[in-house]
Amino acid sequence: MNQLTHDEVRAAGQRIAGRVQPVTVAPGDDGGRNWLALEFLQHTGSFKACGVQDFLLAHTEAGALPQAGVTIASGDDAGLACAWAARELGFRARVFLPETASPVKLARLRSYGARYGRSAGSTRTRWRRARSSRRTAGRWLRMRMTTR
Repeated sequence: MNQLTHDEVRAAGQRIAGRVQPVTVAPGDDGGRNWLALEFLQHTGSFKACGVQDFLLAHTEAGALPQAGVTIASGDDAGLACAWAARELGFRARVFLPETASPVKLARLRSYGARYGRSAGSTRTRWRRARSSRRTAGRWLRMRMTTR
């Protein structure tokens, strides 16, 4: 696994500064030895808003984000973060979800202007649908949330 460098972390922080909520922390119940990051206060309710915003901004700076937008297969908060960040940057987003995705999540995706598709099966199956969709709809950036 590749390790992030301090310079890469600093560059990411500079890219997302002013675009995401500052991280709010609160003391834990252990006398102040541990602090809790209140990531639920981010725009989409999760820390993924920071990572996705940085991902899209870095690709935009590198000229690697197609005008068609970004596509992701996600059953969790990454899809919401992708849709939100794409809207904030003026790009379109397509999110491929499990068919069991909640109506609340679908409504939030619509509120961010994202298109979405639902299908049974694994994330791998949804990735195949996303790839197939990109072939028919033009060049889209495939976003894969993984640890480095």
